[in-house]
Amino acid sequence: MQALTRAELDAIQRAECRERLAAPTVRDLIARACEIYGVSPAAVLGPRRSFRYVRARHWVFHHAIKGGRSSISEIGRRMNRDHSSVLYGAAAHAIRHRLPVLSAWGARQLQRTASLATHYEGPEPGLARNFDMDACRAWRTVAKMARAG
Repeated sequence: MQALTRAELDAIQRAECRERLAAPTVRDLIARACEIYGVSPAAVLGPRRSFRYVRARHWVFHHAIKGGRSSISEIGRRMNRDHSSVLYGAAAHAIRHRLPVLSAWGARQLQRTASLATHYEGPEPGLARNFDMDACRAWRTVAKMARAG
């Protein structure tokens, strides 16, 4: 096997950097989450824990980590949250919508919260469809009935 030259390594690093810079910023993701969930940026960044705000935050956490442009600590700082909240929220979003969990830490934390893993809320809201509170409640009701019966 042939070793890579310095020029080849530099080209690989530049390509990785371009990919990372092509990913949306946290600010862009917040704006998109506000469109999807019908909330304001101030509400997403604020302390309130209403259902829609939490779902919007978790959506941003998941997509910011997936994009890889910012570190988890940086995402937390921009969202006024601790880095562990970012990891947990991203994992919770992934489990609710049957997406791949992006961090081993988040997966371990969610194993402790067994009830969350059974709450499928339907496909992930995004470009195809905005968040629908009634549909989300319907999915949760179906999941509860399946667990009970």
